[in-house]
Amino acid sequence: GAPLSGRPAPDSGAVLALALALPAFYLGSFFVYTLRGRREAGFFEILQSFGCLVAGYLGAVLGQQSSGGSVAVLGWTAVVIAAASYAIAFAFVRRRQGRGLNFFYFAWLGFLLVMTGTALVLPDRWLPYLWGTLGIVAAVAGGHFDRGTLRLHCAAFLSGAAAVTGLPGVILDAFIAPASDTWHRLRAPGLTAWLVASLGYVLLVVTQRGRALSAGRRLPRFLLAGLVLAGAGSLLVSALVAWLGTMVTGPQGALIATVRTVVLAATTILLAALARNSDLAELSWFVNPLLVATGMKLLVKDLRLGTPISLFLGFACFGIALIVAPRLRRRGAPVSSSSEAPTTESAPGPL
Repeated sequence: GAPLSGRPAPDSGAVLALALALPAFYLGSFFVYTLRGRREAGFFEILQSFGCLVAGYLGAVLGQQSSGGSVAVLGWTAVVIAAASYAIAFAFVRRRQGRGLNFFYFAWLGFLLVMTGTALVLPDRWLPYLWGTLGIVAAVAGGHFDRGTLRLHCAAFLSGAAAVTGLPGVILDAFIAPASDTWHRLRAPGLTAWLVASLGYVLLVVTQRGRALSAGRRLPRFLLAGLVLAGAGSLLVSALVAWLGTMVTGPQGALIATVRTVVLAATTILLAALARNSDLAELSWFVNPLLVATGMKLLVKDLRLGTPISLFLGFACFGIALIVAPRLRRRGAPVSSSSEAPTTESAPGPL
């Protein structure tokens, strides 16, 4: 209805057009300025452009939601601009200007707009399936064209798919939540997101197999491996706690703490062994942090909750991991230094 002052409510279409005018004008001028002039954008210009985009676009979305209007048009507009940004980045900027700030600006602008636009268009229950599909497409395209940026987008899409399914909550409960709490349960969307992330990691490894890779070019694989390992560990902890809980008598807290320690120690040894393969060398990056985390957990959690038997088992497993994992890691093939260029690209830089 009309406001109490008697003034008519502002037209929602006019408000929407006004909110979109700022990012439309600024992005349009930015495109012409950087592409037609063929000059490298400055860091301040990029931040200013993103600021205008966020302010105008977010204002339009909030305005539509407050007035009860549909945000589908805004979502599809973002998707269209995202497709144009990807095309500009890979078909124009990279070929003519190389992999400078302009390329990364348009590529990551496309990624952010895809995530934002699809989140406005699709129901929440479909987002993990779409983002998972886009992540696999990015992995395949990144492998086919040997593009590090697309591999990073693969990791980002698959991480986003896992996040909207509630998988992070399941992982945190499995490794942190006390026995008295009701843990989050992994449902079909979360399991699917974890399986798709596993497939994405396999694709990244297969498409780079046998190459001398710098640490930067292993980063997408490292990020995905962390997600896959955390998901697998949470599944194993939950399954073991449920199974042993019906067989072992004693404090539930001591049982859960011991199961977590055993899983962490066994995972550390397994990663150190797998990292001996040069194609999986990024897995060695988890070894030392996991050893530190397991040792701190023993001191903070297990000593407080454990029984003599559970403490003996936990410290024994940690001791084995502390001896075996570093030795396996030292015998593995070292990761090439960041200054070493990939064998399939002559251009410098990891992306």
